Amino acid sequence: AMNMFTDSAMPEPQRQNLQQLADSWIAQIAAGSGEDRGIAPEALRTLIDQAPFGAAAAKENGLIDSIGYLDEARAAALEAAGTTPEGGAAEFMNIADYARVQRPDNEDGAVLALVYGLGPIALAESENDPVFGSLVMGADTVAGAIRDAVEDPDVRAIVFRIDTPGGSYVASDVIWREVQRARDEGVPVIISMGNVAASGGYFVAAPANAIVAQPGTITGSIGIVAGKMVFADLWDKVGVSWSSIKAGANADMWSPNEDYSPAAWASLQAMLDRAYGDFTGKVADGRDLSIEEVLKAAKGQIWTGEDAKALGLVDTLGGLRTAKAVAAEISGISPGESVQFKVFPAARDPIEAFLEQAMSGELRSPALRNLARAMQALAPFLRAIETLTGQARGPVVR
Repeated sequence: AMNMFTDSAMPEPQRQNLQQLADSWIAQIAAGSGEDRGIAPEALRTLIDQAPFGAAAAKENGLIDSIGYLDEARAAALEAAGTTPEGGAAEFMNIADYARVQRPDNEDGAVLALVYGLGPIALAESENDPVFGSLVMGADTVAGAIRDAVEDPDVRAIVFRIDTPGGSYVASDVIWREVQRARDEGVPVIISMGNVAASGGYFVAAPANAIVAQPGTITGSIGIVAGKMVFADLWDKVGVSWSSIKAGANADMWSPNEDYSPAAWASLQAMLDRAYGDFTGKVADGRDLSIEEVLKAAKGQIWTGEDAKALGLVDTLGGLRTAKAVAAEISGISPGESVQFKVFPAARDPIEAFLEQAMSGELRSPALRNLARAMQALAPFLRAIETLTGQARGPVVR
């Protein structure tokens, strides 16, 4: 994890692991693109090695169908669309307008809970702030959402959507406990892995009834890492000196001004060994694997979803729709029965959340608090505009 600071070249075990990841990805690209374009995977792999191509060469090799300009592409799209169901000419629609007129499907079907775990894992509340770009998978929020879903009598199963590189071991363990409890209480949990579900992201998935990952998902990273940067030599070079006092032999264990003492180093190693043993043991129990099979896939190594499936870390390849189908099957929902997602915790209007933060004093900026008060006073006016224009709250506020 830290060899970029300690080594002058990539260690061979890491090189092999990352090469395996790259090879798996490019094999998936060759197979998927080759199937779509009617080119054998071996031939497409050869084309990849010859790329990049100009437009004419790309067409000659079957990578594209035609060469033209945007106006020609738009004309071809309209021609392919033909006429509307009412018999009128097809026309282009803004994607936002299209989304606004769509209705959620299966509004009255069997209920599956949908819980999101997005961002680094922390022992806190979840954050999803599009304004400041803060995204945190908070153990308090996620664990509470799983508990609420278990207690909801309408919920037949839980789909837990994970996209996280990991984070706090303790926070991950809190979420692991709720996934295990849900399963113990007879509410199936199906994991849907997004771009990344590694380290703590895999830890929380391990006890689930089934794990669904995309073929290219980065997962695994079954391992524990801890340490610190030591700046003692830097301080000497720049002429900065430090003095300190302590009470307790290891009170300065995490100080960046000096290396670990032998006792502190031994304590850290023992802590990591205990956590690694706990991690691998829980994966073995949750995945019904031997500890030898887990250790083969562990050691902090990362895998694509496709390779993870071969190692027994993943059950099925696919996205959220696949996870939904797996959840319906495991929970005994008949194939012809409609199914709906119910999000836990319930989605909050971002403007309402902003107002609550402002009124509770969480926003320290007087200007933002004044803005929040103005928006609160204008709330009835905003609702009226929403009703008249059919616009969502965000565009109206802008």
